[in-house]
Amino acid sequence: MGGCPQTGDDPAKSTPDVPQEYNIATTATGNGIIESSASTDTVVAGSQVMLLAIPDEGWQFDHWEGDATGEEALITLTVDADLSVTAVFVLSDLDDDGVPDSDDNCPFTPNADQADTDGDGVGDACTLSFTFDSDFDGDGVLDSEDNCPFTPNPDQTDSDGDGFGDACEFSFEPNSDYDNDGVPNDDDNCPFTSNPDQLDTDGDGRGDACTLVFDADGDGIPDGEDNCLFTPNPDQVDTDGDGVGDACEIIFDSDGDGIANSEDNCPFTANPDQADSDGDGIGDACEGGVPTTLTIVENYGNEVLELSDGSVWEVTFGFVLGWYPGDRVTVTGSRITNLDDDDDEVSATYLGQAIIHDWIDEVSSGGEYLLLAGGTLWQIDWLDRIHVNLWLPIQRVVVAQETQFSFNIVKESNGQVVGATYAGP
Repeated sequence: MGGCPQTGDDPAKSTPDVPQEYNIATTATGNGIIESSASTDTVVAGSQVMLLAIPDEGWQFDHWEGDATGEEALITLTVDADLSVTAVFVLSDLDDDGVPDSDDNCPFTPNADQADTDGDGVGDACTLSFTFDSDFDGDGVLDSEDNCPFTPNPDQTDSDGDGFGDACEFSFEPNSDYDNDGVPNDDDNCPFTSNPDQLDTDGDGRGDACTLVFDADGDGIPDGEDNCLFTPNPDQVDTDGDGVGDACEIIFDSDGDGIANSEDNCPFTANPDQADSDGDGIGDACEGGVPTTLTIVENYGNEVLELSDGSVWEVTFGFVLGWYPGDRVTVTGSRITNLDDDDDEVSATYLGQAIIHDWIDEVSSGGEYLLLAGGTLWQIDWLDRIHVNLWLPIQRVVVAQETQFSFNIVKESNGQVVGATYAGP
């Protein structure tokens, strides 16, 4: 007599284990953002997640709180539980004197008292001067009266009566020959470098042996005469006669009409005839014509757009929140229209053509120089250095070339733009 079938779990059909997942909650105190290497806030147990604290302009990262500690902006966490992490940002104070940079009259030198004796807006700590009773060289003569304030000379001897103490004036012994080239110092056109032939090719009174010749690109043409300093061009060919060698002239022609962007009256819509019926400097092809359709490659911080032709634009009026890579746009003069966002339109400034996408390798003290991972070195424009001083390694940037020697660098995370000059290699 058969029994009834038994019900129950079939070991062969057991449900597989579901990986444990944990949540990472991040918040910021002060002005700044947190970037995460994880694409979502929920990650599998045991995962390693990198967090980077990025301060807004005028702020600096101070420390982590919650389930993370330390003062390094970049940290790595192993996720083995739900985590809550806070990045604390404070007003930027580069010299740690307790006065925010935005209010500090000497932001790179500690001066908590903000003393500004002459009222010129620059703190005394930043003003190089002698105090009334200082004696720098310790010779017993006050600097304000010393005819050689950096070299001790208590006798203040001034044989030639020119106001400079003899201790500050170098002179040769009579008939001496410092470089031993057989030519007395008084007659030598290069007294510290041996040059018995006294060759002086340019007749400037300074011997060739004393004339420093720089040739950055090693093409045999001195930098002072080279029409393309950083690219070898010994032939010095300059087809258009503009003083810039052909080897240095990068010609951008976004619309492919044979007219360089710098000379094209409608640079993003092909118009080889350059017709301009109303003479306003904008080609007819850009006024009522059908402009070339491009696509958005990247939207950097809702501040800067990179388009499919390589052009980079800084938004000056309007909003591009919700403009995404792949959206179709047209460019007419300084107007950009998004065809995939109800023809929404903004005004923008052309920053140049994107020539480099790279990581930051190092930022020099004070933000004067920016070294990228690929090895290129950039000198930052004076007014922009306070911003770059807050940039961090591993952040990505785009270098856009606006003209032959003019560049703009965009930080990808927030679209901040700074001007720069190429400094090597």
